[in-house]
Amino acid sequence: MTRRSGTLESSIERVLGELRREYWRSIESAPTDEPMTEQVLLMSSGGELYALHAGQAREVARPGDIVPLPGAPDRLAGVTNVRGQAVPVLDLRRVIEGRPSDLGPSARLVTLRSPLPIAILVEAVSDLVEVAMADLLGAIQVAPAEAGGDGRPARGTLTVPGGLEARLLDVDRLIELASGQS
Repeated sequence: MTRRSGTLESSIERVLGELRREYWRSIESAPTDEPMTEQVLLMSSGGELYALHAGQAREVARPGDIVPLPGAPDRLAGVTNVRGQAVPVLDLRRVIEGRPSDLGPSARLVTLRSPLPIAILVEAVSDLVEVAMADLLGAIQVAPAEAGGDGRPARGTLTVPGGLEARLLDVDRLIELASGQS
């Protein structure tokens, strides 16, 4: 039994030694020159391109039945069933332009990761792309008043792959609009 425990202890020591060496190699390696990136979801509504940090989106789906709510603000298209839960649907084009979204074949609902279940209706979701973290942080730091002060749910502008510019959506503002706080 002693022989076995000695072999086991030496195996454990060997593995731990290798883990220590690997750890120190990773710390000592030179940092990369590659910029840190984050993913954003690109979507359009009313001919405008918008971006949403991918971590703020729960899922993207085709819109099912959206039931209008009598007396609700126009910006709310109604409610829909998402995985057995009634979710208010905020029409992004109506918020931006005052006109309802075109519910063509490319229309999508983007369910947000938020304390309150909320989905935004957009006319199309085009891509999931990587952007530089510095660009994303720069767009986030633009206060809504600086972004136009018109109550729109967008902050700064991001340049995305392909040289296109997209307005970064302000999820907090979307939540306020969907919950009727503004």
